[in-house]
Order: sequence, then C-alpha cells, then structure tokens
Amino acid sequence: MTRFLISISNSAVSAILMVALSWMLPPSAFGELTYARGVVLFGATSLFDWLSLSIIRYWVGETEGRENRRVTLEASMAGAVMLVPPLSFLAYALAPAQVSGPMLLAIAVHVAALGYVESRVAIARSTCDDRDLGMLILPRAAATLLFALGAVWAGAGAVGVVGALAAAQCAGVAYLVLARRPFHLRAGFPEPAQAARFLRFGGASVLADAALSGGALALATLAIGTHGASVYGAYALANELLTRTVGAAGFALELALLPLALTALVEQGREAGRTTLSTNIGFSIAVLAPMLLGFYLVAPAFARLALSPDQRDMFVQLSGWVALQCVFTAGRQFILNQPLFAAERTAPALWCVLAGVVASVAAGVVLVPTHGALGIAWAQTSGAGLTFALQALVVWRVFPAGPPWRSLARIGAACATMALVLWPLRQELHGVTGLAAMVALGAAAYGVALWALDFQGLRKQKGLRALKLRTQA
Repeated sequence: MTRFLISISNSAVSAILMVALSWMLPPSAFGELTYARGVVLFGATSLFDWLSLSIIRYWVGETEGRENRRVTLEASMAGAVMLVPPLSFLAYALAPAQVSGPMLLAIAVHVAALGYVESRVAIARSTCDDRDLGMLILPRAAATLLFALGAVWAGAGAVGVVGALAAAQCAGVAYLVLARRPFHLRAGFPEPAQAARFLRFGGASVLADAALSGGALALATLAIGTHGASVYGAYALANELLTRTVGAAGFALELALLPLALTALVEQGREAGRTTLSTNIGFSIAVLAPMLLGFYLVAPAFARLALSPDQRDMFVQLSGWVALQCVFTAGRQFILNQPLFAAERTAPALWCVLAGVVASVAAGVVLVPTHGALGIAWAQTSGAGLTFALQALVVWRVFPAGPPWRSLARIGAACATMALVLWPLRQELHGVTGLAAMVALGAAAYGVALWALDFQGLRKQKGLRALKLRTQA
C-alpha cells in the first residue's frame, strides 16, 4: 500500500506542477525546468533506483548475514551520493546554457536527497516498518507543490523551482532524522559478493530504465541545441502528463496482478502460471488501452481548459504520437515484463531496451533538427516500437503468455465504440463540464461495449451468480 501511495502522490504532484508551471513560466524557462527534471530523473535512476529495488527484493531474505547486507547498503549509498556531483556536472558539460552554476547545485542536492529518502523508504517497507511513512509521503508531496509554486511567485524562475524541489526532498531527510529513522552512510567499499547480489537482484530492470532516461536526455539536449528550450518543453509537457497517469494505473495493476501469477506458478506449475498471466495481460490491456485512446480523443478539450495558449496547439499535435509511444512503453513495462519476472529472466529485456534507445537517438539526429518537438515524438515512438517488438519475441521464446485473441478483438471493438462516440465531440465541448462529459461518455461507451461483448465472461459470470442466488433462495 505504501508503494502505491508513493506512486500516486508523485504522479499527482508532477501532473499538477507541470500544468501550473506551463501557465506561470515563459516557454523558454519552462523548457529549462523540464530539462533539469530530466537530469534529476536520469541521476536518481542511475545511482539510486537499483539500490531501492535490490533492497526490496534482497533485504527481506534470511536473517543470517543481514548485518553484512546492511554494511553493503550503507557503503553503496555513500558511493551513490559521492557520484552525484560528477553526474550532475555532466549535464552542465552537455548543455551549459540551460544548466548554470546554481542550477547544477540544485540538481545535485535534489538527486542526493531524493535517492536517500527513497532508499530509506524501501528499507522500511522491506522490513515491514512502514507504519508512519504516510507522514513523510503526503507532507512531502504538499511541500513539493507549495515550495515550487512559491518559488515561481517569488520570481525565482526555473533555477528557483529546482531549488524548491530539492528543499522539499531535504525536508523528507529531516523528517527521517527527527523520527530517529536515519540511514547512516558508511565510508569505504562494499563487500564484493554482497554488492554483486544487489546488482543481480536490481540490476537489469533498473539499467533498462536508466538507459531510457539517458536516451530521452540525449534527445532533449539535441532539441535544445537546435531549436531552444521551449521546443523541448512542449514535448515534455505532453509526455509527462500521459506517462504519469498511465504509469500510476499500470503500477497498480502490476501490484495487484503479478503476485497472482507468481503464486499460481509456484503452487500449481508452469501451465497454471501461464494461464493466470494470460488472464492478467488481457485485463491490463482492457484497462490501459482506453486510457491511451481517451487521452488522444480528449486532448483538444483538455488543452483548451487546462493549458496556456502557448502550449495548446503543440500539445494537441503531439498527443497522438505520445499516446502511441505510451502504447509501446506501457505494453513493455506492464505487460511484457510480467512473463519475464515470472520466469526470472529480466536480463534479455535490457538488450531490447538498449536497441530501442540507440534507434531512437539515431532517428532523433535526423528528425529533431528538422521537425523539433514532433521529431522528438517520432524518434521516441520508433525506439519504443522497436523495443516492444524485440521484447515480444523474447517473451514468446522464454515464457509464452499472451491474452486470448478473442479478448483482444473485444477490447478493440470496445475502443472503436468509444472512438465513434467521442470523435464528433472533440472540438465541440468546452470547459470543465465539456471535458467531464467526454470522459463520462467515453467510459460508459467502453464499459457497455465490453459488457455486451462478454469480455472474459463478465456477463456470463454475472448471470451465473444471479442464478446461484435465486437457487439458494
């Protein structure tokens, strides 16, 4: 529950901030801010995410040797903190016009504090000691919003916003210290055998995420160098809003469904695990597909309501490509990764991601100088599509599990029904009521269509339950 709460709060804060700051900052300053956030994401993923993931997977092991693991954690954390300054300086070397000295300092503090807090939260969760972490997560989210918006109102610009975000993370560190739940940093080197285990438990999937954020940062640097920061800001706004929303939903599905498949695999065997995975994948597609299609269909109404005039037209142009990109990325992360996790074969996914990153950067070198923000979207979509195709082939060879074709056909028909209902209304409805009406109509059309088509036996199961109740009566 704590992990889901963290995901929801981070996604909500990020989406609200992006919309608010798109109004409050000039396009160039907004682009500088999104670039700095990209640097922070790359730094936190590269230096700390593998540590958090390995804590969750490995810390809960047998009690024997736990002290050695703690020593390794403390030394690894210290090493990660020490690597923050050189990694942050790399951003200055790549884009000195966007990363000034104060911005460099703010980025470094933000990365170090964020990594420390998230790793400490991972330890609390893995030791079942997360009872009071809600007092950290929710106030930290509120502090992030208030500090960032306050920095803009004070006229501090993009540097002030990044500094305010760093201050919110430092407040989280202060809470851990005051609550007597600090995580001490240990000088020296971790024990090699223990460090190798941490990398094995958290290595492949986090390296894949680091490669993706690094490729995105390379495209951002290219776009800023050729067209200016405002062009990258337009793409980052559309991408952030959709990926945060879909990411929170996909993460919730993964938390709910993946344990069912693992349990079936362990207790009933490989065939039962494959059957459960197929059902899970079909259900995940049924939830994520209408979200992505709905984003594209309601993008004009949302842009008219929530975005500044400088951002609206480009947001609508990018919405379709960003939605397609998220089809591939969400499909890889929340659908194709499940069979690989079940088979404990996550390493092949890393090579698929690396191939997609190389393809996207290569496409960006050609497309971004000519087409700007659309070039970024095209390059990212091509790389994500290649990654998805390669990983689908890997899954088919390692642990073939996919949704039944009938389920896919019913989802496609329900999505088509939703599109037919909403397409004529894209340019007609305005304001909060118009956007709410589109969302409600789309959800109703999709839900009724799925029920009428008896997706995964929903209508039949309901009829059987009603018959059983009448029989018992």
